[in-house]
Formats: sequence, structure tokens, C-alpha cells
Amino acid sequence: DEADVDVTALPAQELLARARRLQADRARTYAAYDEALVAANGDVVAYAPVVPRVTVVFDRISKRVNAIEAALRARGLGAAGDALRRVQNGEREKLELTAARHLGAFRPDNDANNRHLARRAAENVAAINEALEELACELDGEE
Repeated sequence: DEADVDVTALPAQELLARARRLQADRARTYAAYDEALVAANGDVVAYAPVVPRVTVVFDRISKRVNAIEAALRARGLGAAGDALRRVQNGEREKLELTAARHLGAFRPDNDANNRHLARRAAENVAAINEALEELACELDGEE
């Protein structure tokens, strides 16, 4: 919906609230993505249709976050825009790590790789959370 993407007139605190809601949407999408992997129970054919559906959802969320970033930058809130860009970059990496972990679930003897991916994912989530906190601090007191 274009109305969801045109956020130029919204106050900074509403932009922050939208960014937080979009992060919550991402978390729910990751949970559903992981649940689909479990439900597939090693059946690649059962799992395959999930990937394009999840891709569409993540793309929609990303476009909305990009619109928020553009609105922040248009108001001269470059540091907040930078923080949101770090969130986006972190989320892109998180999705790549998640996809790699999912693909690994269909391969035998993948324990070492899964441990590596889990460690990288934990570091990635910490960086995303740090960028979200920075975004909140940058917008504290903004109208």
C-alpha cells in the first residue's frame, strides 16, 4: 500500500514508532520462516514455496523502512538515517545468515557450520539492537 510508504509528513516520533513496528513484523516473519523449516521436516519440496512468500514480506518491510530513512534524511536527521541504514544492512545480513542456516538443514553433517552461523547471527542481532537504540536516542526529543 503506497500510503504505508509515504511517511514524509509524519512526526519523528511516529517514524520511530513505525520503525519499531516494522522490526516487530520482521521478528514475526523470521519466526514463521523458522516454523516452516521445522514443519517441512527435511522435505525440500514442502519447504520450497515458503521462500518466495517470505521474500515478498521482507521486501515490503524493507521498502517501508527505506521510506522512513528517506523521511529522516529529508528533515536533516542524518544520524538517525545512518542508524536506520545500519539496521537495514544488519537485517540483510541476518536474512542471508538465516537462509544459509535453513539450507544447511537439508544437508547432512552440518553441525560445525550451524555453530558458526549461530555465532554470527548472535553478533548480528546485537549490532541491529545497538543501531535501533542509537536511532531511538537520535530521535529523542525530535518532533
